[in-house]
Amino acid sequence: MIMALLIWKKSVPVVPLRGLWRISQSRDYSISKDDMKALFEEWANRCDKVYKTVEEKELRFWFFKQSFERVKKHNITGDSSFKLGLVECSDWTPDEREACKRPFRRQRPKPTTRFGGRLSTTYANAKGLA
Repeated sequence: MIMALLIWKKSVPVVPLRGLWRISQSRDYSISKDDMKALFEEWANRCDKVYKTVEEKELRFWFFKQSFERVKKHNITGDSSFKLGLVECSDWTPDEREACKRPFRRQRPKPTTRFGGRLSTTYANAKGLA
């Protein structure tokens, strides 16, 4: 039986998703809107996702569908040595994914003078360099 991998922060448990089994057996991965909604509900339940509003849930469902399409496209081509699956962050926005990739990314240091003070537009004028 084909199972989807739900990747967690420290472990990689294999979690069966009934809807994905049926979809993965199809050559074209076609899925109806109702089946996609059921798959999303099952996935959200397994990942303990709780949405505060209906609007947030609809937005997350849209991002989930985008992730599913990306997974489907990758797995259908068969050009890669690995398969993708639906993961815990499959409903995240691109900004949330980027923030997760680089949580400790350093900001570029601001230009400073030799003595540690910030450069300003008036600094060059004061030194007669402008």
